[in-house]
Amino acid sequence: MRIFFGFNIFLWCVLFVMWVPFVATMGLDNPVSLRVGLVLAVAAVLLTGQGMLRWRRFRRARVSA
Repeated sequence: MRIFFGFNIFLWCVLFVMWVPFVATMGLDNPVSLRVGLVLAVAAVLLTGQGMLRWRRFRRARVSA
């Protein structure tokens, strides 16, 4: 599961790095830029939530052990 989490973060970073130059050339008015930005924002929120859940689960396992 950790491999998929790391791979997911890697893919998110690659998408973000590729999106920044696209936005610099095309601007934010482009519908593709808006959709990719929305996908990036949703992915960031979901990855943050997943990270928080993992941290909470790790803390509970460490305290109860």
